[in-house]
Amino acid sequence: MILRRLTKNIKSQNWFAVVLDFIIVVVGVFVGLQVSNWNDVKKEEMSRGYYLERLASDLSQTIAFSEDTEATATETIAIIERFTAALNDPNSPPEELVAAARAYFGEGTLMSGFTVFWGTYEDLSSTGNFSVLESPELVGKLIELSTFFEFLAEGSLVNTDWVMPFETSLAAEFDWMRY
Repeated sequence: MILRRLTKNIKSQNWFAVVLDFIIVVVGVFVGLQVSNWNDVKKEEMSRGYYLERLASDLSQTIAFSEDTEATATETIAIIERFTAALNDPNSPPEELVAAARAYFGEGTLMSGFTVFWGTYEDLSSTGNFSVLESPELVGKLIELSTFFEFLAEGSLVNTDWVMPFETSLAAEFDWMRY
């Protein structure tokens, strides 16, 4: 419709109408681009908030799981110490040795690995959306934390792989089945 009007005004040499139509088109395009940019900024702000909330949730879950794991490890250590003490004490009553062995083989052999809830970081990393966070410092700290988590997870696996083969030899060495 604008093109038809513009063509008609050019043919009739109505330059005022041509300039006015041109200004209307330019202003319309400019306003459209501004609205589009504003919409993109809004989407990015929403995306940033979404990612930050998810990162906070992931870290909270990791902390809660780590605290539970620490409590379980403390209980496991106490069970192992009780069993070891009963095995090393030649005067240990058979009931205590049996109870300590049951506790050890029931709960004392539980090895909890290191678990990290890190889905948001992986999402940011795989999609390349780190720029949404707008903070190079935050991105750097997240990368450091990821590296640290990988180190802890690898160490946890190494420790688990190292400890598990010794359980059988521990039982054989102390001959706990003698009772």
